[in-house]
Amino acid sequence: MGCIGDPHKFVVSIKCEDELCGIFYGAISRGKLVTKLHYLEAAPYKTPVSGYIIDISVTYTVSVANEVGSVHAAIYEPNDNLKSLALADFGFENSNLYGTKAELNAIYYKI
Repeated sequence: MGCIGDPHKFVVSIKCEDELCGIFYGAISRGKLVTKLHYLEAAPYKTPVSGYIIDISVTYTVSVANEVGSVHAAIYEPNDNLKSLALADFGFENSNLYGTKAELNAIYYKI
C-alpha cells in the first residue's frame, strides 16, 4: 500500500483478464483517524467485473481503515449512486464528522 512519495495514499487499479476495469484512490489522515476514498471510476465499457467496482473499492477502503486502526472510513464527494449504495448496503452514515465542510459531502462508516 502507498504511493511513491506518500505512504498515506493508495491508488488501486482493478484489472481482469488484462483489461482495466476500474481505478480508485484514497488516503489515510494524519493520525490515522479517517481512511478516505476520494475517487472511483469504473470502465465505461462492459468488463467481467462490471457492477462490482463499488463493492471492491468500498471493501478495500474499509479494510485499510480497519488494518491501520482508523476510527472511521469515509467516502468524500460520492455521486448519488455511490452514496445511496454506501448508505443502504455498507452501513455508512450521512453525518458531518470532524468539522467537515458542509460542501464537502462526506459519508462515514464507524470501524
